Order: sequence, then C-alpha cells, then structure tokens
Amino acid sequence: MGTPRPYSPLLFFLLLTVSACSEQPTTLPTVGVIVASEGPADYIGRPEQQVLEALEKEYSLAPSTPMPFRLRIVNSAGDPARAASLYRDFAADTTVLAVIGPSTSGEAIAVSSLADELKLPVLALAASKKIVVDTTDHVRPWMFKFAQNDDLAAAALLTALTADGKTTVGLLYSDDGFGKSGAEQFKRAASQLGAVRVLYVSAYDPKLTTAEPVVRGLPPALDAVVIWGTAPGPTEIIHALRKRGPTSIYLSHGNASQDFLANLGADAEGLVVIGSRVLLEQSALNPALPADKVISDYQLFWGKRDFRGPPSHFGGHARDGFQALMQVFSKPGIHTRAAVRDGLENLGTYYGVTGTFRFSPTDHAGLDASAFATFRISNGRFVPRDMPNK
Repeated sequence: MGTPRPYSPLLFFLLLTVSACSEQPTTLPTVGVIVASEGPADYIGRPEQQVLEALEKEYSLAPSTPMPFRLRIVNSAGDPARAASLYRDFAADTTVLAVIGPSTSGEAIAVSSLADELKLPVLALAASKKIVVDTTDHVRPWMFKFAQNDDLAAAALLTALTADGKTTVGLLYSDDGFGKSGAEQFKRAASQLGAVRVLYVSAYDPKLTTAEPVVRGLPPALDAVVIWGTAPGPTEIIHALRKRGPTSIYLSHGNASQDFLANLGADAEGLVVIGSRVLLEQSALNPALPADKVISDYQLFWGKRDFRGPPSHFGGHARDGFQALMQVFSKPGIHTRAAVRDGLENLGTYYGVTGTFRFSPTDHAGLDASAFATFRISNGRFVPRDMPNK
C-alpha cells in the first residue's frame, strides 16, 4: 500500500465547513398561534388564520427577511380552558418566542393568568381590558393586545347614543369574558357620563338559541337597547327584538363583521355598530396619512386573495400582531422571549389596521378613541353614521 495522500487545503476547508454546519441547530424559531378557527367564534378566528397564513407565505418568499421563523397554528375552538392548555404547550417548547392570539376575551383572560408565571409574550387578538391588566389594574408584563379596549368601545357607544338623543337604555350582555368585561366598562362609563341612564341590565347565555325570554324582560319605554356579545346570541336577540316592533339597537365591536350582517338579513337594517376603521370604503380613506395608508394597503391585500366577504377587522388584528413581531424581529439580538417582550413594549408609534399603537410600560393596549368609527347598517353595508346613506 502506498502512502496516503494528504487532503488538499480546499478539501480540508470544505470538510470543516460541512462539519460546522452540521452542528448548527436546524429548528427555526417558532411563533405559536392560538385561534378559534372552529366553533361559535369561527367568524373571528377563521379570518385571523387566513391572514396569518398569507402573511407568513409572503414573509418566507421575500428576498431578505430579518429573522426566519415559522408559525405553528392551533385551534382553540373558542374554549378558554383549551386556549390555556395550548399556551402551556407553547411555553414548554423552547423554540417558541411568542404567541399570537387567542381570538376571544375569555380565552385571552385565561391565558393572561398564566403569562406571569410562564413568561412567554402574548399578542392577544381580543378586546377586554382585563387581558392586559390584573385585578389591581397593574399592567401584565407579558401580555399585549391588538384589538381595541372595551372601555374605548363603551365610550364610543355612549357618544353615539348621546348624539342620537338616547337617554334611557337596556343593556344585554353575553355571560362570558367578552360580555361581562364590556358590560362592566359600559355601566361604569355611563355612570361617569351621566347623560345616559342604564335602566335594565341582564346577562344571556352566549350560546342561546331562543331569545324571546331575554327580550321579554326589557321595559317597554326604553330609548334603545345595547347588546354586548358575539354570535350567535346577538343575532337571535335582534331577530326577537324586530318581532316586537321598532327598536333602536346599538352593538359593540364584537359584531362588526359582514358574516354577522349576512346572518341577520333584513333585520340588520338601521343597526348602529362600532368597529374598526378598516370597515370604511377606500373612498373614505386618505392614503397620504400613515394611519389610512395601512388600512388601504390591508384592504388591497385582502382583495387580492380568495377570502370571503369584505376585509375583516378581526383579520386586521392578526395582521397588526404579525407585523408588530416582524418589526421587533428586525432589530438585532432578538433571540429570547424577554427580548421579544421588551421589543414590543418599545415599538414606538406603530400604525396598524386597528389603529395607531403606542405601547409603553404602563399601557400594553396602546390605542385611543381614534381606533373606532361608528357605523349605521344600510342595505347590508357598514355606512359611517355621519355620512348620508347611499
């Protein structure tokens, strides 16, 4: 046998390179996603999932990305206990740097009680103020949210009622996290305002199928009925109210969706609903303004895809959470959960579909009253209430 030939310098370098590469971790950082893509809140979770999947595909195909990652999307079916369990699973996976979701307030409140312990940042897509503050009103450090606070929603509803000359109202709310939190904020805001008296308050089963008993208890002389909940409850209540006769009905942002209007049919006519400005038509936006340009771009993004109906403001919450994370990931040194948390808290002024966010150590909701518009339903469309019907 002859003397073995030594490796050439080039071959030696290639072998070292291959060896070094083989020692690098092959698992990408993960962003967990908890959405109610099935179940009674699927009209919220489904567009959220569609938007996130489309954005992930765009991001992965971009010529350069600040930090490669993957989404892992799971379905909570709107169940708070399941959402909490899924969050625990994500927290146990060291590759997961953050969680987007859950979709509904009840789920997000359940998750928020775990976040202090598990220290995995959450970008919730639901409304209740209780998601981001504890029972003593201190900010939960690991919880952020990308839907408008229900105290802002209460103020917007009261502004609309006052402008319409409504002074006595009945309040019907769903007996779940979203409804109970919203009812609490509405009663508090009405008491502080003083111009609108809440003469009747009643909870209803969020899964109710027969609304006549709920409606029967309403006093006959009310100026308006305020309904705070998500489908199917408000749909059944409105049908029952229409059978009783003409009634002025005002709804929270939990019902600002085209699916909701489609299920109501003709009974939707004349409803007053508060919701995101994403429901405005392109002609009502000024793309020269940063806040309006984001909405306009989102509407175009939605229109280019095979998504059902007009742009969803629930999908807009998901878009805002995703893009906020992308902005955080674009900074150097974002490799830990704590770094993601700090990055979200220090985003600065961030223009989203839902509104202009300004997070801070004392505010993890980040929005003000400008995040809402008030709509009157006309011919199955969301028409700004200060514009003539078309």
